[in-house]
Amino acid sequence: MVGAIHGRLLTAWAVAGVLGPVLVNYLREYQLSIGVEKAAAYDITLYILAGLLVLGFICNALVRPVAPKYFMTEAELAAERAHGEKSAPAASELEWSADPSSKPVAVAAWLVVGIPLAWGVGSPCRRPSCCSSNAVLVEKPAQASRLRGLFRFCPSDHRR
Repeated sequence: MVGAIHGRLLTAWAVAGVLGPVLVNYLREYQLSIGVEKAAAYDITLYILAGLLVLGFICNALVRPVAPKYFMTEAELAAERAHGEKSAPAASELEWSADPSSKPVAVAAWLVVGIPLAWGVGSPCRRPSCCSSNAVLVEKPAQASRLRGLFRFCPSDHRR
């Protein structure tokens, strides 16, 4: 049986998974809008995230065990078990299997997700290496800035 703490944990993870990147993005955009250079835009953001981590540690440290007065007595537990045995469905009612006709739909759904994912993961591998010293040799500045946008994932591109 899964307790309420499991639901709270999953909810917290889901909220953190959505709000964390949104918070980082908004803080970075704010830093850039007030004139902080791009190389230093994440400094304040990381301090704020470290503060949130400390806040989470404090919240975890404040969690205490449930008081014994909230536990069920042996009599209440026996009554619940007896009630559960009467209303529990038979084991055969709990069995489930997928409808064989749903297999093409499942395969199509996985293809709809898998093909763009595979393309997105594989597409950087088809680009010329931006990190080599002779990656972009152009004479016109406008063409260089356009080509530089193609290589925006290069970790050695410190010009921007």
